[in-house]
Amino acid sequence: MVYVDGNDTPQAVLTGSTNWTASALCGQSNNSVIVESSEVAKFYLDYWNRLKADDSQQAADFRIENTQSHETTLDQGNTKLKVWFSPNTKDKSKPAKNPIIPPDIEDVFGIMSKAKQAILFLAFQPGKPSIIDKLAECEQNNPSLFIRGAVTDAEAVQEFDTLLFHRSASPGESVESEVVAATAVHDQFSFWQRELLKLSPCSHGIIHDNIIVVDPFSDDCVVITGSHNLGYRASYNNDENLVILQGNSVLARAYAAHVMDVYDHFRFRYMVQQHKQDAFTALETDDKWQDKYFDSNEELQNEMKFWDNA
Repeated sequence: MVYVDGNDTPQAVLTGSTNWTASALCGQSNNSVIVESSEVAKFYLDYWNRLKADDSQQAADFRIENTQSHETTLDQGNTKLKVWFSPNTKDKSKPAKNPIIPPDIEDVFGIMSKAKQAILFLAFQPGKPSIIDKLAECEQNNPSLFIRGAVTDAEAVQEFDTLLFHRSASPGESVESEVVAATAVHDQFSFWQRELLKLSPCSHGIIHDNIIVVDPFSDDCVVITGSHNLGYRASYNNDENLVILQGNSVLARAYAAHVMDVYDHFRFRYMVQQHKQDAFTALETDDKWQDKYFDSNEELQNEMKFWDNA
């Protein structure tokens, strides 16, 4: 959405993952960001006009124009902003074999590869290849990375499942991602009603965010958001936007908090499934619960290092 003033000058733009529907606003995890910049709003207005002129053809000229990003700075140069539009590939659909990496995804992968501290993410069915494939490579190249995220499970039909990505390693073993499925709490407990499961018509508990946060507590922090599903298919097939904001620590911390909020929400439900009646047995009465964060467990030590940077 682009706000244009009475003089037909674009002034601000709203983007993010949020569809303007009751289910998106009331039953899904989403995000929106408003950029109050005439220059950035013009990027989006020009794209809107090109979309209108293209008349849903996704023609070659339209695709070629989208292969170039649009860049500027905000807040007296403190925030670097880059916008990509799609489709931006020569082919109109992603080939089944050996697809060429789209320019916007190549940019995203490059940012992920440079992560020094953490990669946090939320996504809605990004497909393959996508950021999920790149995460495995980043983790292998830098085992000290703090990686947390969740995606809506594309295999779920009637019940929603959420896949959680959580680094898991024992001392002396290679570091791998633990990918676990989490659903709702199936049993009624205390005064809470049993949680809803169906995708439709209720649409509760669905992750629809498209977010990557890189090194949120550093000067080089990056937030990637927009409508783009963070996979090849969106760049090949869809009319999408992807915005990259670098160096805005307030924004990065806000997005990091949102990602961890959603992750922890589903992580608790996973633990309930795993431990059944023993999922919660009250808090410890002394400080021994902290010991595990200071022992030889590499993964928990990395988690402490991440939060210490906050």
